[in-house]
Amino acid sequence: MLTSSLPSEIVGEIFALCLPERHSDRLSIQNAPMLVCQVSSGWRKAAIGEPRLWDTIIFPPSNFARNARFIHDGGIERWFDRTGRTWPLSFGDEPSQAPSGSNIIQYYARRFKHLSCTSKPLRRGFPQDVFDQLDMEMNSYTLQAFPRLVMPFKTAAKLERVSFILLQADMDKFVLPWSQLTSIEMASRRRQLNAGDWRNLFGLCRNLRRGTFVFPGWRKPSLKRALVHPTLESLTLIIAPPPQSGLEALYGSRAPGYDFAHLLSAVAFPNIQHLRFEFEADLTQRVHNIPSVCRTMRSSLKTVVFGWQGEADRDLEAPIEASEFLGSLIREPGAFDPLKHVVLPCKSNELDHIVTVLRSHPRLSLTVTAIPGRVKGWMQAMERHEDPKTIKDRIRIVSTGDYYLLDVGSY
Repeated sequence: MLTSSLPSEIVGEIFALCLPERHSDRLSIQNAPMLVCQVSSGWRKAAIGEPRLWDTIIFPPSNFARNARFIHDGGIERWFDRTGRTWPLSFGDEPSQAPSGSNIIQYYARRFKHLSCTSKPLRRGFPQDVFDQLDMEMNSYTLQAFPRLVMPFKTAAKLERVSFILLQADMDKFVLPWSQLTSIEMASRRRQLNAGDWRNLFGLCRNLRRGTFVFPGWRKPSLKRALVHPTLESLTLIIAPPPQSGLEALYGSRAPGYDFAHLLSAVAFPNIQHLRFEFEADLTQRVHNIPSVCRTMRSSLKTVVFGWQGEADRDLEAPIEASEFLGSLIREPGAFDPLKHVVLPCKSNELDHIVTVLRSHPRLSLTVTAIPGRVKGWMQAMERHEDPKTIKDRIRIVSTGDYYLLDVGSY
């Protein structure tokens, strides 16, 4: 017999190779490990002694009743107990709305190397601190049990970069080492920050150097004195349509535009160097006062980026904010001396305006984003221009398909 003539290590390797590719198929009696247990008593004994066959339970979404019966009858305990007391475990379910056994999660928590499941609302005492990595989708009902959610990373001495996708909860629900963070991303389109969130964030993150946010959703300047945040160097603002209520969506009402000055009335950034605006397609909202606010940052501002994936030569589509900023550079040649680079979508007939800007700003260079079909036309227009000396090595044409390859280091 195979199990008696070979060393147990070899038998274990053979049985492990019999496991199905999909983890959720392990629970079927037609697959290993249960299939090999039916061959003979010797095979069953060898299989039960191999922990790799029993360290994973992933429930398929197709049969919730069977999964629930397996849990109720103690199947999880019998399965995992065959791995001994210390073997790392994996537990979860494929995407579904069916909740798994939260009691099991708590019982084996300190042995899980992987946990992915649709859980019942979490309660106090959930052992989140034992996980090296924990992804949780939470709503307002789930969070009711937590005045503040103590994260596994609250004492992480090396944690510097955090990314949030908040749908409803406030950021102060989360206990994190905020003061040591250097980079944060909060790019949820469904949960825009208000004025209080904005001030609170920068008040907590005193050492933040880079930030990416959906443009905060408030329409009036702050009545409080501006909080000064001296360490922020790079700010990216995503200009997205604000979330609409049911009535707004029903009647098609249009939200008012954004005002860049309102952000600076709440928090001032005296040492900002890199400013980036990402405009989403088919956007109807305007962003007001970009040139005037950038003028107040002129002593430190080095790059300004207007990101947009659309076609600049089509009327009424390219962000007019980019053209307004270009116009301010023409009208006020001495107002932006430290500025080194600007990225913006332009129409091809604006090349003369760009050359005018370059003449009055000898240290400035520009990147123009154009759809792939327009890049060749831009290159030809530059070759034919009457002032090639000013243009040479100072204008770069980039396809919109390659736009997201641009970073501060590529300017």
